[in-house]
Amino acid sequence: MITQGFKAHTNQVTNTPNSSNPEGINWALIGQKLPMEKTPEQVKRRIAMFRQIDMNGNGYVSLAEMDKAVLTVLQCEEIFQAKPVIVRAFNAAKNAVKDIGKNKVGDD
Repeated sequence: MITQGFKAHTNQVTNTPNSSNPEGINWALIGQKLPMEKTPEQVKRRIAMFRQIDMNGNGYVSLAEMDKAVLTVLQCEEIFQAKPVIVRAFNAAKNAVKDIGKNKVGDD
C-alpha cells in the first residue's frame, strides 16, 4: 500500500542532507502533515485539506492546484522546487484511480 511505504520511508529518512535525501527534506514532518489513516479524525482532516487544495471548488485537484498546495498547504519549498517530481507523482496518482470512472469521486 502506498501509505505504508511512505510511513516506512519517513521512519528511515531524516532532515539531514545525504545521498538519498540531498535537499535535507524532513519527511517525518511532511508525513505528520498528511492525514493518511482511516480514523474519523484523519478523514475529517483529509476532507478539509482537499477543500483547501481544491481552490476552484470543482471537486477535482488540478496539477496547478497541487503544485501550489505543496508550497501553501505542506509548506515545503524543497519539494515545490522539484517540478518534475510533482508532475510524476500527480500523474501516478491520477492514473491509479482511473477505475473509479469519469465524474465519480472516491469516498474520501
